[in-house]
Order: sequence, then structure tokens, then C-alpha cells
Amino acid sequence: MIDMNFGELSLSSRIGLIRSLGRGATAFVSVGTAYQVLLIYFRTRLPLFLFISGFINIWFMWELVVVYTDESSGSDEEDQSADEMFSDAVLAWTQELHEQGRHMGVISLRKRFSHVLHILGYHDVRYEIGELALQSANVLRETDDRVEILIDDMGWALHMCGKTEDAIDNIQKGVDIARQTTDEKSGRLILAEAKGLRHLAFLYTLQGRGEAENYIENAWDVLDTHPEPGSEEVRRDRMQLLHTWSEIRCMNYGILSNGKIRNNPEAEAEIESSIDDLTEVIETFEALGDLERAAKSMRLKVRMLNAIDREIDAKEVEARLNDILEKSQLFSYGRISPVADG
Repeated sequence: MIDMNFGELSLSSRIGLIRSLGRGATAFVSVGTAYQVLLIYFRTRLPLFLFISGFINIWFMWELVVVYTDESSGSDEEDQSADEMFSDAVLAWTQELHEQGRHMGVISLRKRFSHVLHILGYHDVRYEIGELALQSANVLRETDDRVEILIDDMGWALHMCGKTEDAIDNIQKGVDIARQTTDEKSGRLILAEAKGLRHLAFLYTLQGRGEAENYIENAWDVLDTHPEPGSEEVRRDRMQLLHTWSEIRCMNYGILSNGKIRNNPEAEAEIESSIDDLTEVIETFEALGDLERAAKSMRLKVRMLNAIDREIDAKEVEARLNDILEKSQLFSYGRISPVADG
């Protein structure tokens, strides 16, 4: 019997082994797919909807492995990090589905992985996927998806790539499409419109324009029209508005660049108000289990506390932040900055 440690194999050897196992699994399934699936179902005694959901997700992730291994053969994959391989695989799969005209599949991939790519910092990949997904959404006439893509994948992601003017144009297009919708708006469309207005408030402040407060207020009003105003999604987005407004105040007073406020009672009062807002924001994000956004708001709060010489309070928040980062089981939060979320 051969004793083999899978972890000692090179990445290319591991990929080859996975592909061989995949071929064997495919051959096995082709012999008696229906019989095997039914047998597993009756033996596990799972509720039917849970069994089907699990089966679909296993297939979904297997497809991702197969596409990536096909794309990476003969490349420099051993020099890539795990998250680089992941982003390449998602992009390769999206391109494959797009070439095959499988538009719902393209849109589904974009929905599943857009925010993950944002967190990991692969904004260029997010934008490329967004371009393909927008074409698919246009073919299928999916208004909600078009608006989300223009605001997120072809808007904020483009800003993160350094193309802020183009990002503003795309975000504005998304907001305009949402506003021009004459049918009853879905909850998704309302959330996307409010996010677009929030992003415009931030980006216009970045450019030195003084329209931010109006955009924040308009976004708040848009959320009031949501069919479920007490839902987790609406609560989350209201907190993101408060976070962005706090950040805009920091930008206006130079806190993000200079770090301190001196001899400016009006500015100190506004910063104190924003600190109170961020306390509510952080508590809400933690209650919703949204550690990534809670961490962003904590980092912003630390900066604001230090700006008004509340170093002891800042250290307490920083300790809580470090505790949250240690609890993260999926993402590396070393990339998290306090800037507005995409």
C-alpha cells in the first residue's frame, strides 16, 4: 500500500489528482446517476429541499474547481496565492459561461462572488465580471441586476481601480435607471438606488464638491420606501449611510490626512456626534453578524477618537477591533480600511 500525504504534493500534482478523481466521479455518476442520488437521499433522511440545495452547491463548487484547473494548466499557478487562484477561477468560469450564452449563469456568478472579490481587493476582476454580467442582464432585461452592476461592479470597483470619473458616470446611470422605473420597485432596486446615492455622496466629497449631505438625505428617504423597512438589509444600509456620513465629516476636517483637530469647537462637536453614530453602527453590524463592516466602522471610530485626543477610548475600541479580526474564519482583514464600503 502506498502511503501518500496530499499536502506534500505540488499544486500541479494536486490539480492533476483532483481532475483524475473528477473523471472517475463523472464516470461513476454516468452509470447510475438517478439510482445513486435516490439511494443517498433515502439513506440520509434529509428533508428534500435541504438535499437538493446541498447537491446543487456541491455541483456548483465542483464546476469552479474544474474550470480553474483547465485554465491554470501550464501556468505559473505555484506562484499564486490561494485568493489569486480563486479570483482567476471565478473570472474564467464567468467568461466560459458568457461564451456559451448562459446568461443566467453569468448573473448568478456575479451575485455570489462580487462582494467577496471586493473584500479580497480584486477590483479589476470584479469590474471584468461586471462587464460580462451587464451584457447578460441587458439580454435578459433584468433591471435589478443592471442597476446593481452599474453601481457596484462597474461603479465602486472602477473607483477602486483609480477611474473615479468613469465610476461616477456608471453609478449615476444606475441611479437614473432605478428612478425611471415606472413599475413598483423591488426591494433590491430600492437598496441599489440608495447605495448609488451613498457612493455619489462619498465620491463628490472626494472631488471637493459640497453636495454630500443632500445625497445622504435622499438615500435615507429612498430606504423609507422599501416594502420591508425593518428588514436586516434596510437596517444594514441605514448604518452604512451613517458610516459614510461620519467619514465625509472626517474628510471635510482633514482627519483622514492630518489626524488631529485643533482649536475648532464646531468640528469637535460634529466629530463627537459622528462617534456616537458609529457606536450605534458598530453595535448593529455586530448584531447582524457583519464583522467586515463592523471592523471598517471601528477603524474609522479609532481615527476619530484619536483626532480629538481621546486616546484611551481609542485603545479600547482598537482592542475590540483586534478581537473581531481574530474571530474571522474566512477573510484576512488586514486589507480593511475605514473607507466607504462597495
